[in-house]
Amino acid sequence: SSKKNSKDAYSSTEKYWKQNKCPLCPYITGSNPHYIDHLMGHVTGPPIQCPVCRRCFASKHSVQEHLLFHTKRKPYQCLVCNQHFNLKGTRQRHMRIHSGENRFQCLECSKLFFRMEHLLTHYHTQHKWSAEYIDSL
Repeated sequence: SSKKNSKDAYSSTEKYWKQNKCPLCPYITGSNPHYIDHLMGHVTGPPIQCPVCRRCFASKHSVQEHLLFHTKRKPYQCLVCNQHFNLKGTRQRHMRIHSGENRFQCLECSKLFFRMEHLLTHYHTQHKWSAEYIDSL
């Protein structure tokens, strides 16, 4: 059922975030590559600081990727609608909109979302669902 699918997707999103909490510091991320990169920073040496905002990263590559936010460069273009993105992964996630994959449906109003986070926000803001209520389904 769609109710079960939405609950399963919610639960897997919660587990995904919980699995990416650093055991050595307060760092948490939803990205496995960023999590691994962060953990390597604990092993390989001191963090590398962004020269603009002083945020710390575990690798030079991560700092270079982060700097795209400061420069406003968006080198990755959607092949369908020509929208530009600063990160390759953001473009890939955007492309799902065009392909129709990974749709999450609201159990109350049937509205479709391409990202679980957006569905959860919708539940909380439009239908006033709490995380406890979603877990109880």
